Amino acid sequence: MPPIDVSHLAAQTMDDSELQREILKLFDVQLEQALSELGALDEDGIRRLAHKLKGSARSVGAFPLADCAERLMELPTSAVVMEDLKAEAATTRDFLVTLIA
Repeated sequence: MPPIDVSHLAAQTMDDSELQREILKLFDVQLEQALSELGALDEDGIRRLAHKLKGSARSVGAFPLADCAERLMELPTSAVVMEDLKAEAATTRDFLVTLIA
């Protein structure tokens, strides 16, 4: 499964490529901010941030990242789950570059 389901994104944006780029740029900024905040949050803060990330990831079709965020909501103190999320976020951000360009 690709990091972002482009057919889902196209359906969400009525196949408007300019809108898709704008949404993906905003998502990339949000993802970068979320990753930078994670280390400073307590357990409840991690859950809230993971919930927010799950929703925004699903809305753009980043389903693997959304699944990682959901696992982090369930296990906010797990270092393994946190690393999985960071790895998936990096993969997603790399893929975003190809879609935004």
